[in-house]
Amino acid sequence: MIVGIDIDDTMTNHCESWFQVYNDHFKTENVENLKKEDAYTWDFYNDWEEEEKNRLHEALLSGHPDYYKHLKLLPNVKGTIAKIINSDNKVIIISATSKNLQENKKKWILEQIPILTEDDIIFTTNKSLINVDIMIDDNLNYAKDFNCPYLLYKQPWNTNRQQNEYPKNIIKVSDWDEVERVLCDMKAINSTIESIDTIFSSATQKLIDGIKNAKTDEECMNVLNPYIKLWQQQGMLIGMKQINEASVMITEEVMKSMQEFK
Repeated sequence: MIVGIDIDDTMTNHCESWFQVYNDHFKTENVENLKKEDAYTWDFYNDWEEEEKNRLHEALLSGHPDYYKHLKLLPNVKGTIAKIINSDNKVIIISATSKNLQENKKKWILEQIPILTEDDIIFTTNKSLINVDIMIDDNLNYAKDFNCPYLLYKQPWNTNRQQNEYPKNIIKVSDWDEVERVLCDMKAINSTIESIDTIFSSATQKLIDGIKNAKTDEECMNVLNPYIKLWQQQGMLIGMKQINEASVMITEEVMKSMQEFK
């Protein structure tokens, strides 16, 4: 089963972070601070003065560093994604992010959820082109384009709408605990499985990342050599034969561990 997941305001507190940047650095002085609750429709700013509307958009599109200072994963996002993957499913992160913001967003997501890889993240302006069995998103307007269950993540802009605006494939969810329960009912998560959230030491994580990103055997050995030298100095390895054997063993164990957490 393939589960598609939106990023902004589905996995993260996107609007809260964006509005904080706008309030702190971009809005006109006499304009009141913007809160997430003020975004009562998807295009809530359409009746604003053009200058202030541009300031709001610039607060996001500028890539201001404070955006990631305030950005957080919503509770239980990481654990639920781990359970989906550990139940032998595929997770695809699907986002309609502006091109100039994509690399930073991808980097941040991979840092926050290391069980994901670059190949699991897709940026597109037409999400329905991605073939998924379940979609999780906060944008009500996209639901009609999907021929699968659509878990609509509750936000001010998709709440209290006319009933006929909600397509039949919609399942409303208020938080990620509810997302997890719905996915268990749909058999996308094995109810007996526990999420695997391994925390490595910084040195081990650096070694894993280095091997993971190595494109050739030579690059892989360049990553391993400093560790081998240190272990040899500590008397843990003696002679080239033992060093080579240890290198193979370490590489295999690290690669096996990475596969287990994909």
